[in-house]
Amino acid sequence: MTSSLMSNDLTVLLLVVGVLFVHASYQLSVSVLSYMSGRALGQRTARRRLASLGAGYSLGVMSMIFLILLSIVVMTNTTAITHALALKLLTVVVAAVVPLIGLFTVLTYYRRGKGTKLWLPRPFADYLLWRARKTKSPVEAVALGATTVVGELPFVIGPLLIMAVVIAYQPVSLWAGYSALYALLATLPVMLIAWLFARGITPAQVQRWRERNKGFLQWSSGSLLVLLTIFLVILQIGAPA
Repeated sequence: MTSSLMSNDLTVLLLVVGVLFVHASYQLSVSVLSYMSGRALGQRTARRRLASLGAGYSLGVMSMIFLILLSIVVMTNTTAITHALALKLLTVVVAAVVPLIGLFTVLTYYRRGKGTKLWLPRPFADYLLWRARKTKSPVEAVALGATTVVGELPFVIGPLLIMAVVIAYQPVSLWAGYSALYALLATLPVMLIAWLFARGITPAQVQRWRERNKGFLQWSSGSLLVLLTIFLVILQIGAPA
């Protein structure tokens, strides 16, 4: 069943743009990329090798986003219940969980004080930094990018759940393609920063931008998650049974 509301191009576009903004506001992938690139620059790594590390890292981030998103969407096609009921249950999960993620984003995403220290538990943060220091090849960078997405899943699961509802309303034959497109768009900020590093922009310059804008990103992304959830629920209520 495809809701006429979810088939409306403007409706889908508004949801997708909002979700992509929220996803881009989460900064763990950028933090780890900056640290990895900073270490590589400190070791006088050639620009070409730095570019290959950034490309590998971006590929890992994109691949994991794609796999997680598509897995959520495919779960709505189970044989245990109808697809329509699965969509309603997924929407209930979104309504119950995503506003809480938005609240936690506003309250806890950045640690108090100066700088851009994130919410991560110290052992996992130390593990990511250790992996970033040890990353020497594009293959290792792919694994690091994928691990970073898993580490930030308590927050990025919010936009991914909303996006899963949007995609699940589309024809099954398009699920993989839409999931891949979203993964690509969601990874574009990471790709851009990796390209900037390879072109000579330093991690310190990116860090200064993050420090100046962390308050805006934190509050706007958390608030927008709540608004997107309300928007999605209203669309569901207005959808035909």
